[in-house]
Amino acid sequence: MNRKTKTLILPKQLPVKEIVYGAVCFAAGWLFSVGKFFVGARPFGVSLITAMTGFRNVAFSVLGVIAGSVSRGELVYTAAYVGIFLIRLIFGMASADSAASRVKTKKKELNLSSISKAVLAKITAVKFNESVYARMMLASASAMIAGAVYCATSGYDITSLAGAAISGVISPVLVYLYSIVVDGSDEATPELLKEAGKCAVAASAVMCLGSISTSFDAAIPAAFTITLLITRSKGVLIGCIYGVVLGAVHSPETALMYAVAAIASGALWKFSPATAVASACTAASLWSVYVIGSSSLGKVVPELIITSALLAPVCASSVLPSPGKAAKKDVYKSSEKIALLSQSSDAKNRMKSLSEGMADLSGVLYRLSDKLTSPATEELCELCEASFDEYCRNCGMKSACFGREAKQTSEMQARMTLALKREGRVSASLVPTNIAHRCYNMGQIIDSMNAGCSRMVSEAKLYDRTGVVAADYEVMADMLKESA
Repeated sequence: MNRKTKTLILPKQLPVKEIVYGAVCFAAGWLFSVGKFFVGARPFGVSLITAMTGFRNVAFSVLGVIAGSVSRGELVYTAAYVGIFLIRLIFGMASADSAASRVKTKKKELNLSSISKAVLAKITAVKFNESVYARMMLASASAMIAGAVYCATSGYDITSLAGAAISGVISPVLVYLYSIVVDGSDEATPELLKEAGKCAVAASAVMCLGSISTSFDAAIPAAFTITLLITRSKGVLIGCIYGVVLGAVHSPETALMYAVAAIASGALWKFSPATAVASACTAASLWSVYVIGSSSLGKVVPELIITSALLAPVCASSVLPSPGKAAKKDVYKSSEKIALLSQSSDAKNRMKSLSEGMADLSGVLYRLSDKLTSPATEELCELCEASFDEYCRNCGMKSACFGREAKQTSEMQARMTLALKREGRVSASLVPTNIAHRCYNMGQIIDSMNAGCSRMVSEAKLYDRTGVVAADYEVMADMLKESA
């Protein structure tokens, strides 16, 4: 007896990469929809879904921003996101190649099912690859309209109105930078623009994480992790740039904390990743205590310690590719790149660029050192008053200087304090003629103020380490320049 056996049809293997990538796009959309820029502006969600290309990327990103806006009850932005998607979809379907997007059907198959399949196939065939300038204009107009409507619904708040204007200006810039990362395979794009696009994406993510109100500030671990990973793979200079940008968009007082972490971990990655992470955590913690004060022990240092404890074993293991292997893979990617890297002129240009970058960083640190070591205005006012009080306390002309001509004396003291703040010393030319003729102690008063200001600066420089780091970078820049 012959039986017809049915073959067992196994399900196809799940597209894991596509699922993971779609989840990442959805998560990015949700995060960027809740993020706020300065003055309450919200350009991130609009910029993200406008910069994305490809049906899968756009669809998951739009779903993410819609979910984020609905969860926060911001129906105005939900409508804006849906409108942007529909506008891009309509223009994409109109400009799509009819031969590639049209599904051929026979007349007898023209039913609801076939029509639905045809429409669905045409929608999924849309590439969303409009010109970047068209997407920039769409993002600017959408952000301004959504911000204006949100301002009207919130009672014409001046902050919301300013946020709408800022969103309209910053959205096209973000679209251009985001699109560089989305279309990163374009070889014609300069490396500087590619790095700027990646930095913009990282800064946007950090700013959006900072907008989420939780007891644990997720922006600090994100900025710290990104800075260290960039330093590990691309060097101290690029890591410092990322650290300054991420710190500035998160919180102004932490603008240099992540750059200090990048510097502290710089040369240690080759020897011990765990030591590099620990060194970066220590340096960043000390800097936060120095700049913010003891309050950072409860809101900054714990996040740094927890992040370092999780990041150190990951960097020490083989989960992440080592910088040496990644660089080796890039170097031997093609014979043309091998030839270019073997030329001495290319190495010379690289060393000169690195030298100039270190010299610029040294100048920034020197200026920061000058600001940190300069006395505060309140201290200089106290110094000026103490110097006058020392010699004028028992002076017989005190009633004339601080009584009849008290206004002139007060103005003179204000000019002296301003001179100490700007120039670090007081000159006799600031003393009015009538006071100079009758005051026999004015020279000693000026000497006392100049000596006190110099003493304050000297004491501040004893505990200043920024100038030492600046000097080290200046020496390294000179050495690289000589080598080049």
